[in-house]
Amino acid sequence: MAAHLPASVGVIVTNLPRGGDGVPVPRRVSAAADIAVRGLRSLDLRAGERLVLVGNSYGALLAYETAWRLCQAGVPVERLIVSGFRSPRLHPADAPLHRLPSDRLWAEVTARYGVLPGAEALHGDPEVEACLRADLEACETYRHDHDGRLAVPLDVLCLLDDPCVSEDELAAWRSVTTGPVRLIPQAGGHFPWATAPEAMAATLVDLAEGPAGPPFSDLPTSPARDKL
Repeated sequence: MAAHLPASVGVIVTNLPRGGDGVPVPRRVSAAADIAVRGLRSLDLRAGERLVLVGNSYGALLAYETAWRLCQAGVPVERLIVSGFRSPRLHPADAPLHRLPSDRLWAEVTARYGVLPGAEALHGDPEVEACLRADLEACETYRHDHDGRLAVPLDVLCLLDDPCVSEDELAAWRSVTTGPVRLIPQAGGHFPWATAPEAMAATLVDLAEGPAGPPFSDLPTSPARDKL
């Protein structure tokens, strides 16, 4: 997706430890967010540079927790853009996956989230599976423990072909910030950055360059979503 962004947009990707060099894979969102914050703060962003945090699925939760840590440290976050994940204030509604036997794990992940392009070649790789389990464990054990709300504008992408996040779960993101919140319908399934990178890049640029937007409005019903 980064290849479809304008040259004026700098991209910083959070690359979590994957178990190499003796560094364990983080199994809690708090540990992963601490890693992301250390990386961002080490960059020493220059005055006037804009910081927009973007995350999909587990990345949405990680971006949210990273925003909290940066704001508490006095690092300004201009905007938060999320998709593919329930509001952080909600407990998981689905049965946990991270302890399932291998074959059932991959089957359940595929049924719940769809197939990520290229993932078939990774099925059965023990290192990949260990990382998948760690990421799932981080999401499934997460519990919101912040007092108050962020003061950051928030855009919630409603992925119209993603069945694993309900309308109510997306609407509940309004409870995490005092800033303006928008819901943006977006074509695509659970992995839009991989399956529709050009469209996602255009959406992100439009959101980052646009105004804060009107107050959050309720999501359309499912039939209406199908027509968007």
